[in-house]
Amino acid sequence: MTTIRQHAEDYLTIRRTLGFKLVGEGQLLASFVTFIEHSGADSITTELCVAWTRLTTDAGSAYLARRMRVTRSFARYLHTIDPTTEVAPTDLFRSQNYRPTPYIYSDAEIVALMVATR
Repeated sequence: MTTIRQHAEDYLTIRRTLGFKLVGEGQLLASFVTFIEHSGADSITTELCVAWTRLTTDAGSAYLARRMRVTRSFARYLHTIDPTTEVAPTDLFRSQNYRPTPYIYSDAEIVALMVATR
């Protein structure tokens, strides 16, 4: 087992211990690690992340953004162990539908909700 593969398994173990299921993300990360191993690279670079993200064909922007998030999250973890690891910028493969902006209730709306539920 390569060092990067062991780091990936450690990363998934830590995240799953924290309560994340990471089923699809785990599969994507395994694919990314295989890609890194076949490339012969010693560390993760933004260029490799982009190349792997673009391997898929006929994918929408949300799926490409998901693939990039998987590489970025793992790279962020790995950067703490190996400073030569590059973390891709967050504006690469950005998805418009990733997370909605949360609605912040005003004090008056909270009071109205509390009155309505009495």
